[in-house]
Amino acid sequence: MARQTIRDQNQRIIGYIDDFGLINDRQKATDARFNLLGHYDPHRNVTTDPRGGIVGRGNMLAALIDRANR
Repeated sequence: MARQTIRDQNQRIIGYIDDFGLINDRQKATDARFNLLGHYDPHRNVTTDPRGGIVGRGNMLAALIDRANR
């Protein structure tokens, strides 16, 4: 598993994107407190919220993290 740290313009950590790679190819976004914000499924090319509702097409995980910090 690889983790990408997302920071704001002041270099504060605002969230993380975890890539599960070979396990299931999905990625998940969490805020700085590790609350789940959503998943991205590259096979379907869809980003979903924690309940499974479609947020949009493509990888929008960084946008979910940004929106959670506004």
